[in-house]
Amino acid sequence: MTASILAVWPPIVLLCMNLAMTTLPVFWVPVRILAGIGLIISIVDITARIKDSRKVMETLAAAPSLLPRHISRYKRSWCQRTVLEWSAYGALGEEARSYVAGQYASMGYRFFHIFPDRAFTRDSPFLKVSFYRSLIGGTPAIRQDIRDPAE
Repeated sequence: MTASILAVWPPIVLLCMNLAMTTLPVFWVPVRILAGIGLIISIVDITARIKDSRKVMETLAAAPSLLPRHISRYKRSWCQRTVLEWSAYGALGEEARSYVAGQYASMGYRFFHIFPDRAFTRDSPFLKVSFYRSLIGGTPAIRQDIRDPAE
């Protein structure tokens, strides 16, 4: 249970920020309206990430060898990377969490990389339906019946 909560701390922080901006009268009304929309999006994101976390923990508990495949699948955003890191901890322990964190660090991700990859380019995930599908329904499951990608 603790790993599930830790897996969704980024959207919980965003939810708290949106809640504060929505309720504090010091912010300009259009900003408060946008924060209210962000509040709804944060709630939807939290439910999707909890679903992701449970799904990944079940998958890793049954087949720990799938952890490397999950790393490439969950690298797109801060929320997804955090879900995988803490879900690996919940299913396999501290060693798996350290492995995931090390893999993402070797890819160049740091604690301040909060926006999805290519967020401010023409290929922005915010302009793609798949981003919003993962926001609402969670990250698609890893297929277990395919072979590992060639290196």
